[in-house]
Amino acid sequence: MKALVVILDTLRRDYLEPYGASWVRTPSIARLAERSVVCDNHWVGSLPCMPARRELMTGRHNFLERGWGPLEPFDDVLPEQLRRREGKRPVFSHLITDHYHYFYLGGEGHNNSFSTWQFERGQEGDVWISRVDLPALPEAIGRLKARPQNALNRLAQREEHEFSGPRCVEHCRRWLDDNGAADDWLVQLELFDPHEPFYVVRQYLDLYGDRRRATRSTPPRRAVPSCRPRRRARATTPATSSTTWPPTLARRGRSGTTRSRHASATSCAPSSAGSPRPRSIGPASACDGPAVVRGRQARSYDEPARSSRPVRARPALALAAEHLRSLPADRRPLVPLAV
Repeated sequence: MKALVVILDTLRRDYLEPYGASWVRTPSIARLAERSVVCDNHWVGSLPCMPARRELMTGRHNFLERGWGPLEPFDDVLPEQLRRREGKRPVFSHLITDHYHYFYLGGEGHNNSFSTWQFERGQEGDVWISRVDLPALPEAIGRLKARPQNALNRLAQREEHEFSGPRCVEHCRRWLDDNGAADDWLVQLELFDPHEPFYVVRQYLDLYGDRRRATRSTPPRRAVPSCRPRRRARATTPATSSTTWPPTLARRGRSGTTRSRHASATSCAPSSAGSPRPRSIGPASACDGPAVVRGRQARSYDEPARSSRPVRARPALALAAEHLRSLPADRRPLVPLAV
């Protein structure tokens, strides 16, 4: 058995020549496709970096069980299976990658299953280039200026042979020269590119007529959601009764804005016309009329008042119950409190 597995991060099918792309140039992949079986009905299970790689290593759909994470202790991975072939020679496995997620908390465990591995440093936020005092970063570096580690890694890779991806390919070429004549081996060559921040040398920008600076990285414009506080929600009720309708209570969140909670609590005070008028229940509001709080477990009003505690983003029922307990006994409503 001799197997070479090549993995490239963040490829798009419609940007590859074997799948019909006409303006993106992928000559190496096109040459490989001419000598290979091209799959045209492949569906990915879990798309992000480490979930997808766990699927490749185990054959399990990652997102059916959990989110982003490392290999689990119970995972039976491909290199381990190849090493314990019954009645046959164990398969030697080697990993070559610049994908730094393998070596950081949350993605670990993959490289340790291989017989040997080679890690080329320098991608994205890999803590590779070490500087106590950051150098002055040029404006042309764009949004990388807010990510100093990423910028330091990019500035250390100016020529194509200095990039971590080409270094991985060169290491793979040397490994095949040294071990190609042997049998029973698996090599996984994995490249982080093409992955943001899409940092390339000038010759590849010139292929597409891109006249911007080679280090420029400008994010697309996106709509920014408004941060203005929303109006406090008001409960509404029919004028006939104050005990038969499900009220809505506004509660205050951490940022000072208000959120609306459904069918939790309300307080009513008589208006000048004698009909009940809904109010939002809170520590600073008054309650001159009956109140309704719906829930599952009944509690008494004999617990000590806690109105001096700061108000936080808590469930509406708890907020209403605390306010009612802070009222004098002669002003508490006669309706049983259920929370």
